[in-house]
Amino acid sequence: MTVFQGTLNLETISPDLPESLYNALISWRERKKVSLYTSGSTGEPSLYDLPDKLIRWSANASKEATGLTEDEQVFVCLPTHKVGGLMLVLRSILHKWHITIVEPSANPLKNIEVDHNFTVVSLVPYQLATIMRDEVSIKKLLQFRTVLLGGAPLSNALEKKLKTILPVSNTHFFHSYGMTETASHVALRNLRTMVPNVFKLLPEVDVSLNKKGCLIFDFPTLDYRVETQDLGEIEGRTIRFLSRIGDVVNSGGVKLHLHDIGMKIDNILDDNQLSARYFVWKTEDIALGEKLVFVGLESDNQTKVEQLLKQHLPKYEVPKDFYWVSAFKRNASGKIDRIKTVSAL
Repeated sequence: MTVFQGTLNLETISPDLPESLYNALISWRERKKVSLYTSGSTGEPSLYDLPDKLIRWSANASKEATGLTEDEQVFVCLPTHKVGGLMLVLRSILHKWHITIVEPSANPLKNIEVDHNFTVVSLVPYQLATIMRDEVSIKKLLQFRTVLLGGAPLSNALEKKLKTILPVSNTHFFHSYGMTETASHVALRNLRTMVPNVFKLLPEVDVSLNKKGCLIFDFPTLDYRVETQDLGEIEGRTIRFLSRIGDVVNSGGVKLHLHDIGMKIDNILDDNQLSARYFVWKTEDIALGEKLVFVGLESDNQTKVEQLLKQHLPKYEVPKDFYWVSAFKRNASGKIDRIKTVSAL
């Protein structure tokens, strides 16, 4: 369902827009800031104010880094009450791009024409995975000049599948790193040229590490700083994401990064033509202090999945326990709440 089509400006904000988007635009115009809830990836979602200066920096830096022009046709299929979808709308306003806003769905390309005229789209990995299961939707995807991927890590399996179509396409695919506090992406990875988990910083932003090894982003011209909960490595103008600080398991003195283990699991499942919806997490252990556990949605492949992981994962990265549940607990943002899910076991 199409929610809006055309160009937007702050002088005449249509009351027919979704209420949350309308209120955000009014706030931006009148208060010079936009208030958004954080995703809740590292705790409970909290309300955060994005200042006008950061929004304008993001619009310009993103345009420069992705090579976008003055004449883009933007397809918005992310929720506009979240930072990814909202920032796409705000960038379109600042650059006077034509936008089409549709209701978010698993496959937002299903109802558009194969020979559409859209040039830019932003997707989360779940949407991309759904699109990649349909040949017609893949053709529609490759009609875009620029595709931004963000909101979650991109699994090795999905990236490998995407790269099978890159040789027959001129589409630019970027995977983004960012968060609500940085007004969406603060660094990008070109999927054609850059290795997984390594992102190039956008212009006019600097990065450092705190004592815990977490990334800190400084915007010198804005007098603005964001301290993250993300462990990372820095090399020149690139960063490598390791894991959330809370996603490290100290098991008997061995530190295990859940993000890296998840990528290994994805590869093992993909190599064996299996799929599973799961997450890895930690629980207390008398002997080890903490132990690694696997929590997946119930399926016919449970036994096979467990066997493969025990066979192919490094010794210390094999989950100590496997749990299979009918559904995951979720937080207010719709993301999986790993703590509540494990607590309910």
